[in-house]
Amino acid sequence: MADRSANLESPAADAFPPPSAQGWRGRLVWPLSLLSGLLLWLAYFPADWGWLAWFALMPWLWILRIGRRRVVLSSFGGGMLFGLLAVQWVRLAHPTMYFAWFGLALLLALHWWLFAVGVRWLVTRQQLPLPLVGPLLWTVCEFLRARLDIGFSWYFLAHTQHHLLPYLGLVPVTGAYGISALVMLVNTVLTEFLIRWHRRGQCSLVSMTATVGLSNRALFWWSLLAISLLLVNPLLAWHWQKMFPPFGVERIVIVQPNEPQEIRNEPSEERWQKFLDSFKELVKQVHAHLHHDPLIKLVIWPETSMPYTWVRVQKVSADPTSTNTLLARPWNLFTPEEFEQVQEEERETLVTIRELARLLPVPQVHGVNTRLYFVDDTASPSQPGAIRYQLVRYNSALLVDSQGNVLDRYDKMYCIPFGEYVPLRDIFPWMEWLSPYSYDYSILPGTQAKPLAVVTKGGINFAVLICYEDTVPHLPRQFLTDSSAQFLVNISNDGWFHGSEEHEQHLAIARFRAAETRRSLVRSVNMGISAVIDGDGSILALPKENWQASKACPAVFVADVPQYAGLTIYVRWGDWFCWSCVVGLGLSLLVSGGQHFVLHRRSSGNFARSA
Repeated sequence: MADRSANLESPAADAFPPPSAQGWRGRLVWPLSLLSGLLLWLAYFPADWGWLAWFALMPWLWILRIGRRRVVLSSFGGGMLFGLLAVQWVRLAHPTMYFAWFGLALLLALHWWLFAVGVRWLVTRQQLPLPLVGPLLWTVCEFLRARLDIGFSWYFLAHTQHHLLPYLGLVPVTGAYGISALVMLVNTVLTEFLIRWHRRGQCSLVSMTATVGLSNRALFWWSLLAISLLLVNPLLAWHWQKMFPPFGVERIVIVQPNEPQEIRNEPSEERWQKFLDSFKELVKQVHAHLHHDPLIKLVIWPETSMPYTWVRVQKVSADPTSTNTLLARPWNLFTPEEFEQVQEEERETLVTIRELARLLPVPQVHGVNTRLYFVDDTASPSQPGAIRYQLVRYNSALLVDSQGNVLDRYDKMYCIPFGEYVPLRDIFPWMEWLSPYSYDYSILPGTQAKPLAVVTKGGINFAVLICYEDTVPHLPRQFLTDSSAQFLVNISNDGWFHGSEEHEQHLAIARFRAAETRRSLVRSVNMGISAVIDGDGSILALPKENWQASKACPAVFVADVPQYAGLTIYVRWGDWFCWSCVVGLGLSLLVSGGQHFVLHRRSSGNFARSA
């Protein structure tokens, strides 16, 4: 009996499982991988059963540990099922976005596939502990997704726990990545318990064929680590509340229109008039709030929600030696009539802004499309009377004071592929077919992460994140490292997605940016969900009574926004935790590769001597 037990503890015991075991495991590979994909999807919106995430990956991890054939391919399938279910709302934006739906699902499936390859190599072949490899590898995969230019920093494991954010004290230290690692750690420890339970005879077939699990001592220490991290979170959260107390509040009006994207994608006179009528109604509501509450300091409008485009004409000298890359591009030509039309549009823009300031005499944030014309101040020698120019487009936030003067502008830095530019268009012209527009709509990314400030007595200093910039973990901290921004503002246009679960998921992710930076986050979002998020990630104010009622509806509401100072560890040190995981994973690969090389050389030498 002792010999048999010893054999079961050895790696060779699973090297040649009986044929019945191979068939049984082969039949389980796909169902269990797909089951994990389904369970993990249920942990996000629309179901929002976040508690499932703590064990949703167990079926998949278990089959990774005991399976042999097709387990990596089934992992790709499980990730693909999860991706297709999770990001199905992308297709609602435009018929061409069905391709983006499939592409994002493919990206999530590659995440699962890469994780499976790493686990099979490091855990099954090199016998490293799954509770070590799992969190390291999953964190690195999420980090890669967030850092790629066309990456997708949605659907982190951490995002399933957004309701617990006020108690997740690791977030200001590690960012959302630390919670993702913790969720994966719990999944891996539970999977090891499941393997040990089966090996003890609860299922004779599995006990005869299961891969080597952790020793009792190792399983105890990994369990203790998981429990300790779970318990330290609320203690750290209490510490941050004491260390970063709010020092004041600012009363702000938040505007939420309810305009579908078709107003811009398929414009018509009727739709434009309807938009203007809705805009005037929102202005009336804001005016009423200002009339009854003199303490209001700021009005925030969503991304590209204004009835004007910010048009500016700037004369420049076309100096061939200039280092400005914008002026190095081919020049376009204006006729005098076209140039006069652009100047008239510029004047009308200023009149519109001043009229809004007259009706709403407080500082405002306007979400606008920006068109900058750089005009050569010398006439073209080849075409007398023509005017050379360069056109640059941005997605911007304007800060307007109570007199209608534009104080500052922030240009969006993180542009969305296909929504704001066509990637690789010069190399693959056919990529334009995947665009929702039939014309050149590309914008340039901004170059400066700068806060906006109202310089008055008791002035306001805040940072603006436009659209999905609040889903990029490493971006908000760039506004805080060298500035004193007291809170964050997110202006977004989610009218593309017609009241789907995208609205809730976007808000859930935004909560992590508030908790990571220990700054309140004010969201003004077309079609919702607008909100005020406290520095610990808790929701302070919504347009309506709950999340569901607060989307796909017009609203204007007033909220007191707490102001914070100081810098969290995550703001100071950035993605130190992710880079530590990269180093740890790299060392694991290096050590395992070295061991494999040494064993191969020894076996080759023994074979040569025996021959």
